Amino acid sequence: MKDYVYATAEVFEVWSEFHVLDGFSGPYVNDPYSRPSHFLALEVMFFLLGIFTFIHAARTGKAAIWLGFFCWGIIMETVGFFIKSHMHGQFIFQLLRFLPLKEVVWDPIVLYPCYDTV
Repeated sequence: MKDYVYATAEVFEVWSEFHVLDGFSGPYVNDPYSRPSHFLALEVMFFLLGIFTFIHAARTGKAAIWLGFFCWGIIMETVGFFIKSHMHGQFIFQLLRFLPLKEVVWDPIVLYPCYDTV
């Protein structure tokens, strides 16, 4: 366990050194061939589910709720990154250098149907 903690700390140091504030240039796309192939499948699935839930929200007049959940996802992932409680792999589609689009869309995909059902 001790080795794992030290290895995790080293990963945080190296990862943060290169990605924290070096050009928050907005959305970007990593080289798809430099990532595992299942990352692309995950991202496509999350993107499609996000689109489907947003379409439903827009048709029922609840797009603002969906966007609120989307913003919530951005805030929670950003806070988690800066307090270093967790980190994510570098997926192909990144919202910011440290923020995979897949992780941000997760909150509306899960929370919006719950909100709409209740």
